[in-house]
Amino acid sequence: MDVTNTLAVVMMDVYWVNLEISVTKRVMFNMHIAVIRDLQTNSSHKREKYGCGKISCEDCGKTFTRLSNLHRHHRSAHRSNSFRCQTCGRCFNRRDNYLRHTRNHPDNSDKESYASVKVTNLKNSDNGDKENMCPNQSGSGKSSTDIKDNEAEEVKEDCISEEEAIEGHLKKVFIEATDKSKYDPLAFLKMKEETIRSILRKERTKRKRIKFYITLQVRFTKTKGDQLEKAKPHFHGRCHILLNNEDIEPTLRESIMKIFNAFIEYQREGSNWVLDKVLGVAIHIVQYNPIKGSSYLSLPAKLASKKAIVNGQNTNQKCFMWSVLAALYPVTNHPERVVNYVQHIEKLDFSGISFPVRVGDIPKFEKRNDISINVFGYEKRELYPLHLTRERGLKHVDLLVLNRGDTSHYCWIKSINRLLNDGQKGNQLYHCHYCLHGFTKQQLLEKHVPNCEVHGAQRTEMPTEEDKWLEFSDVSKQLKVPFVIYADFESILERHYGCQPDPSKSSTIKLAKHIPSGFTYKVVGLSSNITMNHVTYRGHDAVDKFIDHMIKLEDELSGVLRESKPMDLSEEETKAFQEATKCHICNKELGEDTIRDHCHVTGKFRGAAHSNCNLNLRLRERIPVFFHNLKGYDAHHIMNALGKYKHKKINYIPQNHDKYISFSLGRLDFVDTFQFLSTSLDKLSSNLAKEGLHKFPHLQAYVATTHPRNEQTKLQLLSRKGVYPYRYMNSFKKFQETTLPPQQAFYNDLDGKTVSDQDYLHA
Repeated sequence: MDVTNTLAVVMMDVYWVNLEISVTKRVMFNMHIAVIRDLQTNSSHKREKYGCGKISCEDCGKTFTRLSNLHRHHRSAHRSNSFRCQTCGRCFNRRDNYLRHTRNHPDNSDKESYASVKVTNLKNSDNGDKENMCPNQSGSGKSSTDIKDNEAEEVKEDCISEEEAIEGHLKKVFIEATDKSKYDPLAFLKMKEETIRSILRKERTKRKRIKFYITLQVRFTKTKGDQLEKAKPHFHGRCHILLNNEDIEPTLRESIMKIFNAFIEYQREGSNWVLDKVLGVAIHIVQYNPIKGSSYLSLPAKLASKKAIVNGQNTNQKCFMWSVLAALYPVTNHPERVVNYVQHIEKLDFSGISFPVRVGDIPKFEKRNDISINVFGYEKRELYPLHLTRERGLKHVDLLVLNRGDTSHYCWIKSINRLLNDGQKGNQLYHCHYCLHGFTKQQLLEKHVPNCEVHGAQRTEMPTEEDKWLEFSDVSKQLKVPFVIYADFESILERHYGCQPDPSKSSTIKLAKHIPSGFTYKVVGLSSNITMNHVTYRGHDAVDKFIDHMIKLEDELSGVLRESKPMDLSEEETKAFQEATKCHICNKELGEDTIRDHCHVTGKFRGAAHSNCNLNLRLRERIPVFFHNLKGYDAHHIMNALGKYKHKKINYIPQNHDKYISFSLGRLDFVDTFQFLSTSLDKLSSNLAKEGLHKFPHLQAYVATTHPRNEQTKLQLLSRKGVYPYRYMNSFKKFQETTLPPQQAFYNDLDGKTVSDQDYLHA
């Protein structure tokens, strides 16, 4: 026996003499000493294995230079938690920490405990599953040392942790997912519903009024190339106010349903994300302190100048009472002096109302006294409603709440009209007490109030007999846009070389990287006079050049749209106007208000129209840019480059994280034609060619200009989609070649085929 081992035995004997410990702890101490002996026996082996002076832990492999450090590590990291607080469930490794905690623990005898929350058995399970262990828990139930062996498996354990901030005003309770339900979000939420309900019940009882919302935390994974990506989105329920325990059930169910719907929406709209596991659910709780009036505050100068508010000069916290009494029993002289209303206090029922009065307690006062009360706030020179009465009482009172720091104060609004009017003659309005809308006449206000006090700021109006039919009236949407831009990108396919994926797992194989090599676009106007020639560009900066071209086009075309060309009326058009009997816009009979309608961009006469129809036919200053399969391909190139153009306003309509239905850059609206014609360009062009080459007017104009001698032959060749060696074009050097590559170069990786002899001949 070496010196260290002898010291260990002596230390054990000293402990037996000087410490009064339980049988359970004595057994654990013997186990610990046995571990020390075992470590000493194997110390030479560990030094040989890990190097001179290093000793490793048998459980985790961590190495230490001193034996005392290893002992400390073993006590703190690998010993079972022996001491549990029976009040809050917190566990301690050391007895002195446990005793200190129990001495300083607040008395919770008058508080509701988590009746249905059971804490984790802190003894290591036989299967070594450490995922079910939680070192810091809240709850009640049996101590782990009190649970019998045959009971341990029957206990459904909840691993709960708590965090507090701002001196306990904010609290977060996290329930970790540790059982089989962690793979099903709805099942997990349903299983933990009673636990959450108990936590909310305890916190509501403790704090009286709380705001809370629930967050489900999950982990998604997806395979991207050779890597496994992970995401941890949070799904939030709606924020609710709890004033009593009866509201817990409906608010909790609403939150769970909202969370689950958000989860389903995320999976449907996400891009190949797959649920890995549910991490847990967090309950975020905050003390709810609604606005309440208390001490006297002076009126802001702007409000005082209107002479519309009576500000009671109270010295206690009963400004609500004095303001209501001032409204019900007004006096002429010095209405701000509360002594004028002392004799009327007994006429109102304030039972059950605590002072200072919170806005949330006002409905209770209204019911007991048959008085309707509206409460308004004032901030940044604006009046806004805080409480609008649901029913009109026998008497009505409007109150204003002033806030200054932590102090609030009620005042009586003597005249809502005087308060809201600007004070200038000729601009006087009559305001509704419910929605604050102003009317120019008292009769209009009286007609409005019965609907507003019942339905709020809305009303249901049934159509009359003459106006019971619905018909299309938004005729301006039928007006053709003056300009349309058609565009397309081409890319070189730079080969991708990497490790082969695991054949036993699902994976995506990267074949090539698409690098934009060039673009073509054409601006088409309402007439050939304003239609522009197509533009083609090739280069490494193709995307940046394209966006630069689009920005310049936006400025140029916007200037054309702002100009208004005069109407150039021919004799035939003059005769057609004189003989017209129906409006060409709404197709109704013309009357005395008939005018000549023309296009302000081209100056072309469009037809006879009503004056109102002509005014409603407004030109939208938007320029659509059409790509075929924009969402699936071209948008990726454009969006990667748009970050450089921060001075331009960018809006977008996303389908998911990777795809955009549409987006706009300034006045340019980028639209995917595949959303309207969901087939390939090859099929679309071949179908159109069957109806005749006259269906390609812009192609005809281009060929007539560039190839006038063999126009028909060129039209036949160009009226179908071209054959392109996508795989072969893997670098910009290939563009310098002067001969057509062999037929094998047209091999398609997607379908594993090369082009036919006929297609190669066409190329």
